[in-house]
Amino acid sequence: MEFEFRKISESDTLNRLFYVCEREQFDVNDALLRLIATESRGNLRSALISLEFVTLSGIDSVDDYLEVNGKTDFAPNLLELMTIGNYDSILTELDAVVVSYRHQLDSH
Repeated sequence: MEFEFRKISESDTLNRLFYVCEREQFDVNDALLRLIATESRGNLRSALISLEFVTLSGIDSVDDYLEVNGKTDFAPNLLELMTIGNYDSILTELDAVVVSYRHQLDSH
């Protein structure tokens, strides 16, 4: 038997995360809940697992969540390289970003 689960909207996912946090008395900041809702791509189970991970590990910021998940903001490094005119390193950095995002897309 095969089941197909339809994706739910990001706003419905976010509302459910707010509900769970209220019921369980979790103190998770809104920006982090929004990120979890967005990254779940309509998969409520994935969002709830991420919420559980955040609460159990003590992650309390978007930056910490991104770092733990291997998703860091590459823009500051690129801007620094542009400022000093290190164009070869810019291209190397951009290649690494493309490979990283391609890997993330392939794994979903």
